[in-house]
Amino acid sequence: MPSFEKRVNPHGDEQDDGAFETQANETLGEPFKEHFNSNSTSQDKASDPLGEAIAHYANTLTVFENAPLSPSQQDAIAVLMARDRILTLLATHDLSPPLSQQLIRLDSQLRANSITISRTLSLIDYIVALNPPQTAWWWYFDAPEEIHPWDRLDWLWSSLSIACFTASISLIADVSSRFLSGGPDTLGAFTISTQSILTLVTARSALTSTGQQAVRRLLERIRLPKYLWQEAGFVLAALLLLGMLGFYSSLPAIANYYRIWGDEVACIHDGFSTVDCSRNPLVAEQHYRRALKLDPHNLNVHFHLGQLYEQLNRLNEAHDQYQIAALTGATPETVESS
Repeated sequence: MPSFEKRVNPHGDEQDDGAFETQANETLGEPFKEHFNSNSTSQDKASDPLGEAIAHYANTLTVFENAPLSPSQQDAIAVLMARDRILTLLATHDLSPPLSQQLIRLDSQLRANSITISRTLSLIDYIVALNPPQTAWWWYFDAPEEIHPWDRLDWLWSSLSIACFTASISLIADVSSRFLSGGPDTLGAFTISTQSILTLVTARSALTSTGQQAVRRLLERIRLPKYLWQEAGFVLAALLLLGMLGFYSSLPAIANYYRIWGDEVACIHDGFSTVDCSRNPLVAEQHYRRALKLDPHNLNVHFHLGQLYEQLNRLNEAHDQYQIAALTGATPETVESS
């Protein structure tokens, strides 16, 4: 529409633009009004580049999210570059409250697509090439960590490791109570301390944050793949449990050593008492008692303990031990042969 400053009405009076616009609206009606308003709106948009940039940002996000299969690299770059344009304009233009709310909403929408963008683009390459500032946070989305198929069973290996540690600690508690009954001795103290240290160190390395960090450093040093770390922890816990089970199964053999030591100080040889030795009944009883704690079903120990009580004239206790041995079929002949 041609511009004008003064207009002359049919009566010869001058009119300014506003009066002419009013008269035109009254005379020409709605067509003129729509044409005049459309020109005004286009002029407002042209004078608001920040609003245009935000509108473009919204459009690129819509295209990115509505890609038929998966968004292309061009779609992802268009979104990030549109956001860059807004960052540049914010340095020289004020952001109105409505546009501010719209930008916050669009940024939240962008963050919701961060994983898809990271998978679509190799952002580290763009960071090296463009060197965006830290305020351009949309270039610094973390790349999603790929989950190895074996890592999907980490919960199982962790649960099994905890079960192995629990079983190992239970075995240590049982063995410790057997060795410590009647007072600790050198072998018992050494055995208990060794097992406890091994179990505690292993459990601490797997169950505490400090221990886990130490184990991670060790596994990294030996270059074990990360997806095998939980499996390695389970193997360590399982080996500890197997060691404890092996030691637990050897308790009867250890009990037999205590029986032999008891025989030596009780002056019992091949199931019969001898007189040509120095007796120490108290120590012998301690050895026999500890042997029975380690192996309650050892018939030799019951029979020899009965003999010791018989030597000490503790006939009731001797009868009890002989009776237990008899229930298992122990006789002097069977004891001697065993």
